[in-house]
Amino acid sequence: MSDDPDRGETCIVCGRSTEGDRGFAHRYLDGRPFAVCGPLCLQLFERASDRFARGDRPQTMLQQLLDEITWRDSRW
Repeated sequence: MSDDPDRGETCIVCGRSTEGDRGFAHRYLDGRPFAVCGPLCLQLFERASDRFARGDRPQTMLQQLLDEITWRDSRW
């Protein structure tokens, strides 16, 4: 990943391109930039930023975080 947030990056959560105006936001962790493509990926990254920064991106981790969000939202 480049230190320049505008260079060809992908979303740290889902892997979609964030090049040009496709990026939604950048978050920094320990001085390293991490691009996210949209609000849901931003929310997931913020819930487990240390795991995403380490490269832990298996489908089971994403499903676990999505299930947690769905459960919380459905309580209301």
